[in-house]
Formats: sequence, C-alpha cells, structure tokens
Amino acid sequence: MAPFPLLLSLFSLALGPSLVYSQSKGHIDELSFGHKQPISPGSRGIPHFHLFGEPSPPQVLRDRVILTPPAVGNRRGAIWAETRSTSLLFSASLFFRASGPERGNGNLQLWYTSNGHFTTGSSSIYSTAAFDGLAILISTSAGTAGQIRAFLNDGTVDFKAHHNVESLSFAHCDFSYRNLGVFSMLTVIQDGKTLKVTIDGKPCIETDKVRLPIGNYFGVSAASAEIPDSFEVSKFTVSAPPGHVPGEMPKGDVPPPSQHHDAQFATNPHETRASPPPPPPPAGGAGAGSDLASLQEQVKALSTQLTNIQASLAQINNVAGDRHVELLRHSRVPHEQLNGMDSRMVAVERQIQRVRDDIEGKDYKKHLDEIRVAVKEGQDRMLEGLPRDLGRIVTGSAPRTGFFFLCIVAVQIGLAASYVVYKRRRSGAPKKYL
Repeated sequence: MAPFPLLLSLFSLALGPSLVYSQSKGHIDELSFGHKQPISPGSRGIPHFHLFGEPSPPQVLRDRVILTPPAVGNRRGAIWAETRSTSLLFSASLFFRASGPERGNGNLQLWYTSNGHFTTGSSSIYSTAAFDGLAILISTSAGTAGQIRAFLNDGTVDFKAHHNVESLSFAHCDFSYRNLGVFSMLTVIQDGKTLKVTIDGKPCIETDKVRLPIGNYFGVSAASAEIPDSFEVSKFTVSAPPGHVPGEMPKGDVPPPSQHHDAQFATNPHETRASPPPPPPPAGGAGAGSDLASLQEQVKALSTQLTNIQASLAQINNVAGDRHVELLRHSRVPHEQLNGMDSRMVAVERQIQRVRDDIEGKDYKKHLDEIRVAVKEGQDRMLEGLPRDLGRIVTGSAPRTGFFFLCIVAVQIGLAASYVVYKRRRSGAPKKYL
C-alpha cells in the first residue's frame, strides 16, 4: 500500500491550489468533529467518520462520544476519518477524558496511518497488525500514574506478536490523566521542521528526525480492561497553517538527504518531499530569457512529477495484477472435482425424476382403501374383546374373601372344641378335700 501516499502527494503537488478542504474557523471539516454542536446531527453517526467497536460501536451523544462504557469491561471503540489528509503541515488536537475505579485500566490511541481502519480497526497498540504510520498511546504502563508514548512503524513490525510493545516507542513523557474530571487536550503538530506532541499546551515530545507523509488517515481508538476505564472524546480537530496549500512543502523547510539518524528515531519510508521551487526572477526584470528559463524549470519539474505518477501507477498495476493472479490460484477448483460434482448432480436428478414418474404413474387409492379396511377391522376386534379381557383380569386379580371367612370359622370351631374337652377332663378329675 506504499504507493498510495506517494501518489496523493504527487497529485497534490501537480494540482496545487485547486485541491483544498472546506474549513471552518481554521478546522478541516472533513477531518474534524465536535467543533460544531451537536456531534451527530439526526443521530446518524458522525459525519465524515466511521465508527467501530467490539461488541458494539461507540455511543454518540450530543456533546461527546463514549468509546468504552464505564460499567462493562473488555470493550473496544474506535473513530476513523473517511478521507485521507492532504496537508503536510497540520495540527491535530484530541480532547479526551478517562474515568474509572481505583484499579481500573485501559488505553487510548491517536493514529495517523496509511491504511487507517482497514488495518487497525478498533484494535489497540497491543493488538494491532503491522500498521504504517504514527501512533500515540496513552496508558498507565510500567506501574506509572500515566504515560504518553509515541510509536512509528513502516508496516514491517507486527506489534501484536511483539513481547514488549513499550520498548518500541521512540519517545515518551509522564502524564496522570485518570479521573481529572475535565477533558485533556492532546495535540500533534508537524510544522515543517519538527514533530511535536503537547498535552494541555505543555511540551511532551519533540523531534526533528521524523517527517510524516501526506495521505494518511486520522483515527482514535480505546480499549478497556476487565476493571474498565471509561474513555470519552468531546472533540477532535485537524487544522492547517493559514495560507498553507494542501500537499505543498513549505519553502526553505525541505531537509537535505540524511545519511545517518539516531537509533531511537525512525524515518517513515513513505515520506515524500516536493522538488524545490524554481528561483524567482530577479527584481527589475531580466527580459524574456529569464522568464523562459523559469518556465523551462517549471515544465521540467512538472514533467518529473508526471513521470513519478506514471511509475507509481505502473507499480500499483503490477501489485494489483499479482494479487489477482494469487486470488485466482487460491480460488481455482480442480477440473476433476468439478466433473465429479457434475456427475453426482446428474445422478440425483435422475433419481428424483424416477421417483416423480413412479408417483405420478400409479394409483394408490386401492392401497389406501385396503389400509383403511385393515385399520377398521383391527379396531372392531379390539373393541369386541376388550370388555371380556378386562372382566377376566379383574376377576383374576380380586382377593379370595370366602377362603378367609372359612379359615376364621374353622379357628372358632377348633377353640370351642378345645374348651369342651378341657371342661370334661376337669370335671372327671378326682377331688381333694382338706
């Protein structure tokens, strides 16, 4: 995706003042929100921005956007601009607020990347893929009350797979941002000489070894931990210096090619620098020769820009062709498999046709009548034999009371006979007199 920022840069240089943004009080409307109230007219999202979130998009209110809610943890939310930035010099300000319990945790990122939400989406710096651009991280890392860290990547480092993401930052500063009750202002400024990061107007990070290209997307993302921090954004604005033409390099600020840099700073490989403008004609007029030379220089510069555009288009065409061939190779189905599927489909169609012919060619009324008669006969037989069978079952299962009464009578007779015998023996026994 590297040719796209270069292509935008060259088109901006070639078109010059014809490519401009609509601005309101110095803010670029297509890259800003919150500077006009309400944020979401008609509750239909944020104009010129995409909303992403897991499991749901951020909640948009009248005066702020809640990226991560305070009640439920492990949430993500992100806001990405729909259009790329075409201003080489810019000032981007993010007004944010973080609140949560004592042991709450989370992080907030300000992105400026070439692929925007296509690569990063709602990911944090710890879970994103290999992005290309700048990321500013706000978190409570390494046991501190809060830090602001700056990261650069050229698309070759996979932050998600790295064991120590904090070590990849090229600069940082301390800032306690949690539970302040007010919105803090994080500002990223590229003024042609340096890249600056300030917080509430105070310097935080500054370097003259980084130059960000044009054609990147701005974005804001936040992630909360199991004990969540709630991140809210009230405003995000991007503005360009007065009189600066989008895509134009400032005069006198083009840095010479550097042969060495400090190890802790990285230079973006997609950085594009405009050709130095032709020297102005001398005061007082030097005749047609000077004007012709100036015109030749301008034509030469324009020819060089067009050549670079053609080279970029050819490179894009080659990349697209390679990807098309690769997609065809991965999606190609073997002919043998297609032929096998075709034969199986023919067999299924034949079987269905055979069943249809069999159903349509036979009269099943006779069979249905026979089934109905058989069911009727079985029902009649069951109804005729059911009372008899029930009577036999009840009779066989009833208790035998006659035998019980006979046993009682026999016992009574036996007791009476025993008593009579006892009386006779006692009366016949000899009597003893004293």
